[in-house]
Amino acid sequence: MRLLERDGELASVRERWRRARGGGGGLVLVGGEAGVGKTALLTAFVDGINASATIVWGVCSPLPTPPPLEPIHEIASQFGRAFAALLADDVALHEVVRALQRELAATSCIVVLDDLQWADEATIDLLRVLIRRIGSTCSLVVGTHRDDEVGLDHPLRRLFGDVARSADA
Repeated sequence: MRLLERDGELASVRERWRRARGGGGGLVLVGGEAGVGKTALLTAFVDGINASATIVWGVCSPLPTPPPLEPIHEIASQFGRAFAALLADDVALHEVVRALQRELAATSCIVVLDDLQWADEATIDLLRVLIRRIGSTCSLVVGTHRDDEVGLDHPLRRLFGDVARSADA
């Protein structure tokens, strides 16, 4: 897929991936209004990745009450049985974070979490904790969100603050 007028953004995500593969894992957030091409940008990005990287993709649903850890459940099945089984056991959030960190440390991985504006607070909390630990991996987590749906009181704002302060973002 060829993107128009997104060369700078694509280069930024590719550079962050290069740093992650070198042992400086990280988290990137891609924001913009609906239809601006956030998902298309990330699709072009992962299409350009060689087969040596594991790529997992999870999506949040536009429901009034989001399912707990919905995009994490989606990626769990793509990681393998142990991680999926852990989530099925409904364990504490800190155990899910540790297990996800182990998965991200085990291989060079790209995790795409689409439409975080619809994520539940547990997913956002997981990302807030993970950003403090992801630097020790060779993986990159990339999340998308619609700027126009994230008001001042939206829980995702706390993650924005963590990303702004993190050396791994």
